[in-house]
Amino acid sequence: MPLAAELGLPVVATHPVQFLTPEDFEAHEARVCVAEGETLTNPKRVKRFSREQYFKSRAQMTALFADIPSALANSVEIARRCNLDKLLGKPQLPNFPTPLVNGEPMPMADYFGQQSHAGLEERRSISTPMPRSATRSARATSNG
Repeated sequence: MPLAAELGLPVVATHPVQFLTPEDFEAHEARVCVAEGETLTNPKRVKRFSREQYFKSRAQMTALFADIPSALANSVEIARRCNLDKLLGKPQLPNFPTPLVNGEPMPMADYFGQQSHAGLEERRSISTPMPRSATRSARATSNG
C-alpha cells in the first residue's frame, strides 16, 4: 500500500487463487510435484502455495479486506470494466488488417493460410545439418 500511496494509485483487493476449494490443495500440490519432478514426501521441497489459495467467496474477501473497504470497491470497478462476451466452441481471431485484393480486404482465413504455407516453404528451404546419429544410420541403410 505504500507504493500505491506514493504513486497516487487506488488500492485493489486481490487474492492469488490456485485452486477452487481448500480440499483441492493436496491435488494441487501433487500436480506441482509432478511438474517440478518432486515428491510430496521430500522435506526439502520448496512449497510456494498454501491451503488458503482457494477461490474465496464475496463474504470471505470482505472479511479479509475489512480494514480497506475501498480496495474491494476498486476491485469491483475493475471487474465491471473488464466485462467480456465470449462465444464458446468457435475460434475467434482479432480484427487483423489483411492486404487488399481487388480493392477488398483479403479474408483473414485466406491470408493466414497463405502466410502459413509461405512460412512452411521458407522453413523447408533452409537446410539444417542432420545429427550424426541420423547420418550414420542413413549410411548404414544405404550400404546394407
